[in-house]
Amino acid sequence: MQRDTNRDDLLVAVLSCALASARVTTFHGSGGARGKGVGNLSTVKHLFIVVVFVASTLVGALGCKSPEVESCEDYVSAAQECGLMSGDPRNELDGLCEDVAVECREYFACAAKAECKESGGRYTLDSKACTMPEGKACLPNS
Repeated sequence: MQRDTNRDDLLVAVLSCALASARVTTFHGSGGARGKGVGNLSTVKHLFIVVVFVASTLVGALGCKSPEVESCEDYVSAAQECGLMSGDPRNELDGLCEDVAVECREYFACAAKAECKESGGRYTLDSKACTMPEGKACLPNS
């Protein structure tokens, strides 16, 4: 969640800077009182296009996640929300999505949709119906 907020703040800052630069160049221009300030509109357009391109590239680079990471994050959110019902925030899952095997995507997608059930005084996702890929440990031993 914090990552998205930082990305949004970066985009707002870059676009605000571009708009401020465009306003300064448009109103003041390089010719001042000689009437050449309006001639810089082309420069303003080019500057704006460059800034928007850089901003979109940064946002794209910061916001792209692989499908397996997205499904892992969905699983972690669901598991932690479920665990909170019994007072267990499931902090052991915090770093789970840093290095996710591609083969684990289907497991995490299935497990994220599993029902939250109480068993032995503890709430957990009932992911028994989800199949773990052969030869891969998608979850830490707990």
